[in-house]
Amino acid sequence: MQYLMGKILNLNTMKKINLILLSLLLLSFVNDYRLIKSIDIKATLLTTDNLRNFYIVNTNNELIKYNAQGEMVASYSEKKYGQIKFIDCSNPLKLLVFYDDFSYVIILDNTLSFQGKYELEKLGIDRTNAICLATDNNLWVYDERTYKLKKINNTMNTAQESEDLSMVVDVNLKPIFILERDNWLYMNDTAIGILVFDNYGTYYKTIPLKNVKHYQVLGNNLIYYNNSSLISYHLKTLEVNTIALPDTIGLKTVRIEKDRLYLLKKTRLDLYAF
Repeated sequence: MQYLMGKILNLNTMKKINLILLSLLLLSFVNDYRLIKSIDIKATLLTTDNLRNFYIVNTNNELIKYNAQGEMVASYSEKKYGQIKFIDCSNPLKLLVFYDDFSYVIILDNTLSFQGKYELEKLGIDRTNAICLATDNNLWVYDERTYKLKKINNTMNTAQESEDLSMVVDVNLKPIFILERDNWLYMNDTAIGILVFDNYGTYYKTIPLKNVKHYQVLGNNLIYYNNSSLISYHLKTLEVNTIALPDTIGLKTVRIEKDRLYLLKKTRLDLYAF
C-alpha cells in the first residue's frame, strides 16, 4: 500500500510539474528550443500522447508510432477500410483510429496491434467527422443525421446522448473535431466556435474561436495553430497569448507534450525539446 501511495504521489507531482512547465512556456514566450531530430516524411496526420510518443499517418495510409526521441517503435497498415481520417491517442494503451469511408473505428493497443472494431453504420451513424475516446474508454460520436452527440459503449449501444443540438444552438452543426479532457467535451464547428459539454453530453457554452480545426487542451489552456501562429487561449481568464515557434515555413500541424514540440511540415517532422 505504501508503495502504491508513493506511485500515486509521484504521478500527481509529475502532473503538477508538467503544468508548471507549460505555464512557463506560455507566459515567457520561450524560444529556447533544441532540435532533437528531423524525420523525412510526407504525412497527412500527426498526433501525440501524454507519454511524449507521437504518431504519423504517411501518404501510404500507414500509421507509424515514434517514441520521445524520434525513434520508430511500431506501425499499422490496413487498406481495406479506406483512408485514416483521425487518430485519438489520449489513452496511450488504447488508440482509436477512424476511417470515415465506411464509418469504421479500429482500436489498437500500445504496440499498434489490433484489439477490436466498431461499425458505426450498424447504429445508423454513417455521417460523422467528430469522434473521440471517452475517458471511460467508450466512444463519443457526433451523429450528423440526428444532430446529437452520442456515447457508444463496447456492446455497440448508445449509452448516452445529448438533445438535438440544432435546437440548442439554432444552426445545423458540422463539427470536425472533438476531444474529452478533465470531464469536459470540446467540439468545434469552424463557422461557430468550440462547443463545450459536460461528460454527460449536456451543452454548457460556446467558445467564440472560429476557423480553428484542431486543438489541444493542456491544463486550463486551449492550444491551437492558426495563421502561422501557435495560440494559447486560457479557458478561465479568456486571456490569449502567442507561443513562439522556432520555425513556421511550410508548417502544417503543431503539437506540444510536456517538454516536447512537434512540427509537421510538408516533407518532414521536426522534433524539439524545450
